[in-house]
Amino acid sequence: MKKKTLAKNSKEFDRRFDSGEDIHDLIDMSRAAVLRHGKKVRITLDTAESLVKDIDEIRKRIGVDRGALIKVWLHEKVKQEKSVKSQKRQEKIRSRSSIHIFFLPTAPLASEDRKCIYACLPPSLRLHRC
Repeated sequence: MKKKTLAKNSKEFDRRFDSGEDIHDLIDMSRAAVLRHGKKVRITLDTAESLVKDIDEIRKRIGVDRGALIKVWLHEKVKQEKSVKSQKRQEKIRSRSSIHIFFLPTAPLASEDRKCIYACLPPSLRLHRC
């Protein structure tokens, strides 16, 4: 029996899977894990009938049920919001930890030097252009 060659990248793996090739030999099942996301909670959602029809059109086109599609969309949106919140928190930490050094020149500065110094100031300290 001929051993299958491993896929060189994810595009090749996807292509081989989509073409119907048996990919079980390409997957290391010893490292597979089942993710358990905790206790399930039932929610009720009232929404416009037109929105439900739009969701149903999409779910039929891609072949999943309505609940699964909504769960995926909710998961993606929460993940996106957490990422934005994390980025804002990191920016806030960086802005607090930065050190600003100011100096008073002993001679008049050329126009280009003034623009450079102004551009380096944090926005909260940019009172006016020189």
